[in-house]
Amino acid sequence: MTRRWPPPVARGHGLPTASAAWLGSVAILVVGAAQILQYGGASVGAIHEPVAWLLVLGELALGATLARALRARACERGWRAAAAPEAAGLGALALAGLLAAALVEGVFRGRLDTRAVAELVTWASLGAAAGALVGWRGPRLRLVSLLLVAEVLAIWAVRDAQIWSPASHFYDLKVYLAAGRHAIAGQPVYLAAPLTRLPASAAQDFFLYPPPLIPFLRLAVHLPLWFVSWGWVAFSAGCATLAFRALGMGWGWAIVLLAFPPLVQGVESGNVANVTLLLLAGAYRFGPGLVLGALLKVQTIIPAAWLVRERRWRELAVGIGLVAGLTAATFAFVGVDGWRAWLAGLGYRQQSQVNLPILYGDSLASVLPPLAYVATSGVAIGLALLLKGRRGIAGLGIASIVASPSLWPHGFLMALPAVLALEASALVWLALGLGSGGAAGLWLMTLIGALAIAIRDWDDGPVDADPAHPLGGTHGPWAQAALASNKPTASRAVP
Repeated sequence: MTRRWPPPVARGHGLPTASAAWLGSVAILVVGAAQILQYGGASVGAIHEPVAWLLVLGELALGATLARALRARACERGWRAAAAPEAAGLGALALAGLLAAALVEGVFRGRLDTRAVAELVTWASLGAAAGALVGWRGPRLRLVSLLLVAEVLAIWAVRDAQIWSPASHFYDLKVYLAAGRHAIAGQPVYLAAPLTRLPASAAQDFFLYPPPLIPFLRLAVHLPLWFVSWGWVAFSAGCATLAFRALGMGWGWAIVLLAFPPLVQGVESGNVANVTLLLLAGAYRFGPGLVLGALLKVQTIIPAAWLVRERRWRELAVGIGLVAGLTAATFAFVGVDGWRAWLAGLGYRQQSQVNLPILYGDSLASVLPPLAYVATSGVAIGLALLLKGRRGIAGLGIASIVASPSLWPHGFLMALPAVLALEASALVWLALGLGSGGAAGLWLMTLIGALAIAIRDWDDGPVDADPAHPLGGTHGPWAQAALASNKPTASRAVP
């Protein structure tokens, strides 16, 4: 008899209610404290950031709770009997929360001008509307789970507003397009010498990706910038959504997680981070995509080692063939000199990081001596290769973060499969909440994801059936895809 993998989902599996409540409560306090400590003095628009997300949190939780009560009463007594009292209660409590936020903001600033009032009303309205939608159409969450998810989403909303607030967007995309213009004009595309000062604009920055991409960028520069920019936003959001779906997430959570700040930062800058996330998430469905990652970022070739570990030779060969074919097809446009310039440019970039440490971003290379950094990267890759199946590919995603020579918040998206494997929904949202902040929070999120790989047997049972878990009740990331890929063929089936 053929062994079924993974075993059937045990309905109702999850932490005991009391334990889940305690864990969720601790997560709420930790996430809130981390945000206040890091961004307590920051502002979003004309108001303080903590006031904004606390206001959204209160209105969202209130709207969800009252919408749920309204729906329940409408089912029992009819819509007319339910609408008036519930709507009145929602309005009164929402107004009370808004007045409290206005009072706090007024104390902080010593005054409260028209712009601040308008922004407070906007944040309150958005929170209440989102909460009403969740309460009316969303899953029924425990109170603690609702508060934790609402807190994280409120923080995301404010962080996303901060990300989109600068006047200039799509910096990375403009660098890509500048490379296309430089190629057309016969100017250097890659670094010809180490940098001693930061580029004044995207047009003066230098391209880092391999030469086969340059011919496509030469074509893109002939399109209107607005078309390329917002087309890239739609494409990036689509890649992220497909990535979450490939991991086994429902449409609702896949759309909600598009608000994850590192993901939004990748979209806002026009970076290829969401594409690399999709290549990682689609490993079971399209293994050659892991090899194609070599055309985007140096560190994204690391997950391709999973194909060797799993002996997926055919997929590895197809991936190598695709890269080789694309390289051959574009060779006439870039030539040997283009490849030499790229390799030399990578070396100059490394020297530039020594001159300008800010170019390291959040990479471990900025805090570790070179030999220690190389050794740490090697250990991370080696440990990941000791793991099989889904844990192996998630581990290599973590390893690609550790080994990144230059790392920005959107680079931490490669840790999401590991984070989503956490058994308790409170731990998932704790990690996602910490990952909303700066480098320390993102590295903590990555560490929590690494622990999910190291200490939990993903095949032992499903994750928490709490609907607050984005993969609730399933066997974690890639469960269905792994099951499909491991099914025996008809010729090998055991009778």
